[in-house]
Amino acid sequence: MAKSNKMIESSGSVYEMTKVFLGFFTYFFLPLSILFFVYFSFENPIFIFGIFLLMGFNYLFYYLQKKSKTNFYNVRMNDKKIFCKRDGQKEIEITWDEVIKIKRVLFFTPPLYYLKAKNIEKLIVFPTSSYFSYVSIFTGWFLIIWDFSKMGKHIRRMKEAKNLN
Repeated sequence: MAKSNKMIESSGSVYEMTKVFLGFFTYFFLPLSILFFVYFSFENPIFIFGIFLLMGFNYLFYYLQKKSKTNFYNVRMNDKKIFCKRDGQKEIEITWDEVIKIKRVLFFTPPLYYLKAKNIEKLIVFPTSSYFSYVSIFTGWFLIIWDFSKMGKHIRRMKEAKNLN
């Protein structure tokens, strides 16, 4: 494994766009479910199921958005350390030896990763280094995503070197 001190950074635009995306879907389904409730009242039981489904989506995205605000970071990393920074807060410094688990969030494009470290209680979620360095194929039955970014390659290399999950 070739050692390098060059930092690989998360894309700032992907970081901001993912926050906006989660925020949009957080508040998208609530007005839609209220509109459905008003216009398709209790006369047709099929719409009641749809209304509750939309409200369930609203609560799911609300939960994800609240979690992402507390755990969503912009990350810089090299072969020795990982630096995690969130808007207006102190930067967290993690060595690769402290990392317990680092994995990609499934079914989410652009690729997001999460990591769990020994001395940090919460998961740290972060985007990769580039917006256009992945391939996503949706066949109608399943979704396949390959991450070709520098950060994705670096993470795979470090996972293999450190024998991480």
